[in-house]
Amino acid sequence: MLGKIINGYKIEIFVGKGQFGEVYRATKNGKTVAIKFIRKEFIHQDIQEERLLREFAALRKVNSPYTVALLDDGEHIEGSISYRMIVMEYVEGKTLREIRNGNPKPLSKKDAIELITNILNGLKAIHSAGVIHRDLKPENIKLTRDGHVKILDYG
Repeated sequence: MLGKIINGYKIEIFVGKGQFGEVYRATKNGKTVAIKFIRKEFIHQDIQEERLLREFAALRKVNSPYTVALLDDGEHIEGSISYRMIVMEYVEGKTLREIRNGNPKPLSKKDAIELITNILNGLKAIHSAGVIHRDLKPENIKLTRDGHVKILDYG
């Protein structure tokens, strides 16, 4: 995928992979985004496409400063392979797991309360939209460079 232009998005960097998806950083018209594709080995498995579509539907319902924003969706056809994709806001920063691994000191009580409050505000927005986050873990919570919480990957 690296270097390809897909639906106008130039794929620049591999960000990571989860159980069934791969995420890339891309740009279009000067805007940086994250694009999630079903991993190649799962493309012809209906259950994985259903999961991606379910995540897309969940992202579409939720609008909160504490959650990643959905920007676009689509499909990319390459030969006989059809790649479903979700285009989301690209969140720069570190996951809670990365922060914890890089800092063995516990958070101050004030910082911990603020972090937990922001995570709960994000979950409140998700649940208020009728969505259940099915994969909440430190790898799916990011702190932006300016310290804001963003909940990612709804599972």
